[in-house]
Order: sequence, then C-alpha cells, then structure tokens
Amino acid sequence: MVGNEANNGQLTVITGSGEYQSPTFGLQNITLLLLGDASLLGVTVSNPIARGTGIWIESTNPTLANNTFSKCGR
Repeated sequence: MVGNEANNGQLTVITGSGEYQSPTFGLQNITLLLLGDASLLGVTVSNPIARGTGIWIESTNPTLANNTFSKCGR
C-alpha cells in the first residue's frame, strides 16, 4: 500500500486490531500482517489495544518506509 510518503502517512490512517496466531510467538493482537515482499509506504498504523502491535512481520522480507506508528501498545 502506498499512502503519502512526504508527510509520513499523516492523512492515510489504518487502525485496527485482530488476533493472529504466530507460529513463533503464540497469540498476538495485530493491525497488519505483512507477508512475502509486501510494501507499506507513507501510512499511519494504529492499534489501540493495550498490548497491540501495529505491524507483524515474521519470516518475510517486506518493505517499510516513511510510516508513522501511533497508539501501538507494544
């Protein structure tokens, strides 16, 4: 996904939380799971849960650039 890299995604916001069963770390509460060679550029990611993770990356090679993480408890 490409938002606005120039302002680090201030106007493109993804907020959420959902359960993900990580094969390595067990049950996690995440907003986005990036797999393979996914890209996330110029987006604000938020997870309002107390121990929430904005982006979960596990055994993959995504591209992240010019993003903002807000209200992610972890």
